[in-house]
This record gives sequence, C-alpha cells and structure tokens, in this order.
Amino acid sequence: MPVFQLQLRDGDVEPAKTIDLPDADQARLHAIRYVGEALTVKPERVIGHDLRVEVSTADGLLLFSVIVIGVQSAAAQLDRI
Repeated sequence: MPVFQLQLRDGDVEPAKTIDLPDADQARLHAIRYVGEALTVKPERVIGHDLRVEVSTADGLLLFSVIVIGVQSAAAQLDRI
C-alpha cells in the first residue's frame, strides 16, 4: 500500500502525519477529513489566513493541497454589524 505524508499548515507547520492508503484518491479524502477535524477542534484557524493540508508521496513529491480560507467581505467590516 502506498505511503502518503499529510502536512497541516496554518501559518505554523505541524509535524507531518504518515499514513498508508490504497491510492491518491483515498489520500485526498483523508486530507479533507483531516482538515475537517482540525476545524472542529479550533475553527478560528481560518481567521486571517488559510488552513491547508498538503499531501505528498513518501519521497516528498507534492501531489495536491486541500485549502480552506475564511474571507471577510467589505460588508462585514462596516460599523453597523
């Protein structure tokens, strides 16, 4: 089974998580769940910057990233809110 590395970043870099999964599609789904778990624990992680999980091969080749970002609209910055 292929080995993948998941790197969580939100301005800080957490230690990479290594996981065995059948293929890259399963690694992508796992990365999406991983971001969801991180947001459940600390949702403020996406205020002011992005939260991303980068998925790489065991050799460090970046395959894809899952990126979540909270963007404040101009209307949300008005004093009346």
